[in-house]
Amino acid sequence: SQFDDMAARFYVASVVEAFSYLHGRGIVYRDLKPENMLLDSHGFAKLVDFGFAKKIGFSNKTWTFCGTPEYVPPEIILNKGHDFSADYWSLGILIFELVTGNPPFTSNDAMKTYNIILRGMDVLEFPRKVSKNAGNLIRRLCRDSPTERLGYQKDGLHDIKKHK
Repeated sequence: SQFDDMAARFYVASVVEAFSYLHGRGIVYRDLKPENMLLDSHGFAKLVDFGFAKKIGFSNKTWTFCGTPEYVPPEIILNKGHDFSADYWSLGILIFELVTGNPPFTSNDAMKTYNIILRGMDVLEFPRKVSKNAGNLIRRLCRDSPTERLGYQKDGLHDIKKHK
């Protein structure tokens, strides 16, 4: 199913707070997807399944190939090493799925999905139901270069929080 912008924003805010907690402790999550989000009694999203989470510190990368194919960023596919920016990529994919009902990169075969991801977000036509602001946020989170992703700059997750 899909959510309107307001509901999607609410759930994304919960994820950003979880990332703030994890990243502040040097932990990269690496498996964000709707199936790993549960709602508490107040309706807030909580992350579950920390099987791929890893403590990497604050200036380090890791090279383990992991994640759900539709949510894996290019640097994991290309084995270039990854850090917190992998979580920012998956946040962009999550937002797309929340507002459209489907992830942007899909195939029946994981290798085909990876090849579609490597073509980049810029080649995608967003459905009309994706608002201009949501589309801008998704594209800024899903830049091919990890260092260009929203959230990676000096203000970190605060940049994502203040995005309009």
